[in-house]
This record gives sequence, C-alpha cells and structure tokens, in this order.
Amino acid sequence: MPTSSNYVCVPCGRFMRIKQNGVAVEEQTEVGEPYKLWDADKYRCPECGYEVISGFGRAPIAEHYQPTYQRSREQLGPVVEAK
Repeated sequence: MPTSSNYVCVPCGRFMRIKQNGVAVEEQTEVGEPYKLWDADKYRCPECGYEVISGFGRAPIAEHYQPTYQRSREQLGPVVEAK
C-alpha cells in the first residue's frame, strides 16, 4: 500500500493528499430529499486540485426519520449534498 494515500488522481497520476478530516455529507434520495448524514474525509490532488470525498464512517451520524435530524444537520455547519 502506498505511504502517502490510497487515492491516485486519474488525470495527473499523483497521489491525493488529505485536505480535510470530518467533512459532513448529506446523502439524499434520488428526488433530492434528505436521507442520511455522514462523516467523511476530503482528499485533493496537489497537481490539478481535483477533490474527492471518501473514508465514510461505519454508520451515519443521523437518519432522516430521527427527530433530531435537522438539528444535527444545522450543528455540522457546511454540508456537502450527495445525490
């Protein structure tokens, strides 16, 4: 396994570097409704700047049916929406 990261940028062939740990991601349904909140990591290519989010936790932070879902989302700050 490479020592710098597990991700290689396809266009550049460079190993991606961690840019941010603890990125909040909201998984949405096919019609764009909230479904689950996840904690993940953002990686960035040092050559071209391409970014990916990976390294999701084992379980979601919150799910849409929970009464605290909206409050959890608001407390996380910026959230990446994934459809």
